[in-house]
Amino acid sequence: MNQTPEVKDVILHEIAHALVGPNHGHDSEWQAKAVSIGASPNKYYDSETVKLANLYDFSCPKCAFKYRANRMPPKNRRYVCRHDLTPLILDNDPQEQAIKQFMLTHGCSREKAEQALTGDF
Repeated sequence: MNQTPEVKDVILHEIAHALVGPNHGHDSEWQAKAVSIGASPNKYYDSETVKLANLYDFSCPKCAFKYRANRMPPKNRRYVCRHDLTPLILDNDPQEQAIKQFMLTHGCSREKAEQALTGDF
């Protein structure tokens, strides 16, 4: 995890964006606001600097499209492939992997695979 000063600066950075409103990016108005609330206007954080606690890797069972999310989708929702709208499979979940394998082997939909694997026809 990140150290407290880095986390505080990221939060203040984002607060500065909220205070100046949209369409400012990192312009001089945003920079002045950032400085006024105690944020560094010169730091730009990337995924190497600001580490997320959890990352979830998803993939498409049809085209192998990969997607990394920092949270699970809300209940009753799924991430879908941007190429063919197939529901994405969580890569490190054994049940999801079984569904993915069944879909690939039998060329069927997710719904049919789930039904076949649970015996719920």
